[in-house]
Amino acid sequence: MDATTDADRRPPPSGKAPSALTAAPTGAAPTAAATLADMTMAGLMRDRPASVPVLLRRGMACPGCAMAPFMTVREAAEAHGMDVDALLDAVSPLGGALGGTGR
Repeated sequence: MDATTDADRRPPPSGKAPSALTAAPTGAAPTAAATLADMTMAGLMRDRPASVPVLLRRGMACPGCAMAPFMTVREAAEAHGMDVDALLDAVSPLGGALGGTGR
């Protein structure tokens, strides 16, 4: 007997699989800033290890935080009462998987 229920077979509410790049408007390519802002803190620290001291200097204990794998850069900035653009400006020039000086 098959244990799968109808709920298991339903597509996501949007009818499409979720995208890793959700910040871009439909049909538009995501910008580097949107991609970086929507990256998890763990992903940021993995791809841009030079960001760790920047985060620590700003009072963000992200390297030891249990939420780092789940919280985006944008969410972490908001949770710490920081301007997300200022945080992106601080970590963008550090390079990494997303490229050189672009956010």
